Amino acid sequence: MSTRPDLNRTFEPPSRNRRASIAQSVAQLPIPQVLVLAIFFLSTQQILGPMGIVLQLAASGLLLLHLALFKPRVFVGLFKWWPLMLLPIFAMASAAWSVAPAVSLRYGFQFFITGVIGITVARAVTPRQYVGLLFAAVALVCVGSLFSGRYGPAQTGAVIIGLFGSKNEMAYAAQLLLTTSLAVLIDRGQPIGLRLSSLPSVLLSIFFLVTGSAAGATLTAVGGVAVLLAMSTLHIFKLRGRLVIVLMVLVMIPPFIMARDQLVARANVFVEDVLDRDLKDLSGRAYLWARADELIRERPVLGHGFRAIFVGDTVEGRGILSRVGQIDGRAFHFHSSYREVAVDMGFTGLAIFCLTLLLTFIALLRAVVMHPTPAYALFLSIYCVILAKTPAELVIGTFGQTLFFGMSVWAFSKPEGNPQWQSRSYASDGAPLGRRSQRRIVHHPVRVAPPIRPR
Repeated sequence: MSTRPDLNRTFEPPSRNRRASIAQSVAQLPIPQVLVLAIFFLSTQQILGPMGIVLQLAASGLLLLHLALFKPRVFVGLFKWWPLMLLPIFAMASAAWSVAPAVSLRYGFQFFITGVIGITVARAVTPRQYVGLLFAAVALVCVGSLFSGRYGPAQTGAVIIGLFGSKNEMAYAAQLLLTTSLAVLIDRGQPIGLRLSSLPSVLLSIFFLVTGSAAGATLTAVGGVAVLLAMSTLHIFKLRGRLVIVLMVLVMIPPFIMARDQLVARANVFVEDVLDRDLKDLSGRAYLWARADELIRERPVLGHGFRAIFVGDTVEGRGILSRVGQIDGRAFHFHSSYREVAVDMGFTGLAIFCLTLLLTFIALLRAVVMHPTPAYALFLSIYCVILAKTPAELVIGTFGQTLFFGMSVWAFSKPEGNPQWQSRSYASDGAPLGRRSQRRIVHHPVRVAPPIRPR
């Protein structure tokens, strides 16, 4: 029998059903998960430098393209999160009155792109996948840092800086690895491979925290773990009990505020005696805060422009950098998120920033109380760490701050198709199920609409 092809046969294009089946097969591939993992990995490490930023932008562009082609509803839904972008938009607008317009426009646009990436990543996957991918990315970077052999100077001697290039960034990555490892470990819905790998990751994170000589990261790690474990146990109480617990915690806050001086004194003793840190080094920020207050008084309403002081080659910026012995101002800041925002964007930008922090925290706390899950307990834990770092660190910036926007998205959203958010389930005959029946099917619930009765 001849196997030669029939040259006279005309070419038949694939049918529409065939093209639809191919598109459906491509849509079912875990492409968003792979891209989100790459974005987390690239935004965490710093060893690649500008190339890492380019790769992160490429992965984010592919993720947006995938959503536009295969999940158009999710892609269109990204535009409804514009209120979270008010601060980046205001940062770009500050170029109109900035002392360095080109710098403010450039870094404001980068801040805007960071917000878009954070929102896209949060909407591309489910909360459980978000936690698992974040844990996997941080674990890969920390393991790579362990075998990199890169060390940096610290007060106690040379410490591992790994793929981060900074002992503080390395320590905060270890803190994030600790909380994400515990969140994966206690979530029975995570893949068994991730849960098994979370056990050695906990030990690795503790090793980095003990040897990293970073007091702030150690304290935030303890607080983050406490919030995570406390929020993860809320599911054993009914809704009324959760509300009572939250109310009791809120009532206890004013006494802690009144005893702030005593608590700070105790914390200083812990830092000096236990963590073996010199408070003179920690109090070096006093000069930066005083200079920031002077700059705020010069332009209190709109500020000097986003990132204009240190990057815009101003007289004030050069004087501060020379005083603290720094040359490059691109990675330098006032070590206070509130003062940094007020210097760059005035009290107007500071009001937007504080309002975003407050509303997001309230929404995220409500989400955890109404629907307690390990994923949302981790989100609240990360957000509490962000709030704890705002007085002495910069939690907003350009590339790499995707978690800030991701937590804001999860605070105000109810992910579709997530069984953990279903308030009521129905049996196959349409009858509503009680609490015990819902508890039995919590891992694989089926929501069936009530049958339509014939007229």
